[in-house]
Amino acid sequence: MNVRLVLNSILILLGAGFLFANARLLIQYFLFLKRRSTAVLTWPSPKPPYYAFVVTLGVALGIVIVAKLLVRDRLVFGETMMFIYYACLTPLSTRIGRGFYEDGIWADTSFIPYNEVGGISWREGERQITLIVISR
Repeated sequence: MNVRLVLNSILILLGAGFLFANARLLIQYFLFLKRRSTAVLTWPSPKPPYYAFVVTLGVALGIVIVAKLLVRDRLVFGETMMFIYYACLTPLSTRIGRGFYEDGIWADTSFIPYNEVGGISWREGERQITLIVISR
């Protein structure tokens, strides 16, 4: 079996997975843009762990894409989807205001309407306070 064919197939499969993740993050961001005028109490979203590494990985993927295009390898779907996720959408997702809105709570993973919230609690750590939302 041709190694190049196997590697290209793996990159296409990875690209499909990242395409799904990119679509999910874009939908969340557009929903945030639609809801941000209804914010009651928000706080800045914490940067994900290893944020600098994630952005550096995005830059490295950009370099890989340019190098592959210069070598005339036109198949860059997987790398492009990973680049969009790491270099563009991960920093963009940190701009989503976590907190309370008129119709629900924007938690770290998604928006939860108030009718689906079973309980709310706070946990105090050494450096931060964490909101715990219990879904029904």
